[in-house]
Amino acid sequence: MINKLIIFIGRSLAFLLTIALCIPVVLLPNETSVPVNIWLPLAAADLGLIIIFFHIKPIVKGTAISLAGVCAVALIAVLSTHAYSQTISVSNPKDSIIHTGVSYIQEMVMTNNPQ
Repeated sequence: MINKLIIFIGRSLAFLLTIALCIPVVLLPNETSVPVNIWLPLAAADLGLIIIFFHIKPIVKGTAISLAGVCAVALIAVLSTHAYSQTISVSNPKDSIIHTGVSYIQEMVMTNNPQ
């Protein structure tokens, strides 16, 4: 009885972790500039891995395969987000692009005191 309860709790936590690791793939279409031909197969892989979670016997094997696969897909989703990220280029007053920094500090004169 206790053994079944421990297995149920462990499997439930593994399923919640599996669903949580699907979040990077769910965010790809609307929140990033990753093209469809990358995020669509990743979403299909996640759905397939969730199905595997319930269908492969023994239970431990199905859970392990599903969890490892979803981790790999989440990693690919994060790496593809970084690969396709778009950053606005920052330029100085002479219209040359600053490659080393994200922001630009400008000197201002406030109450006859340069800052």
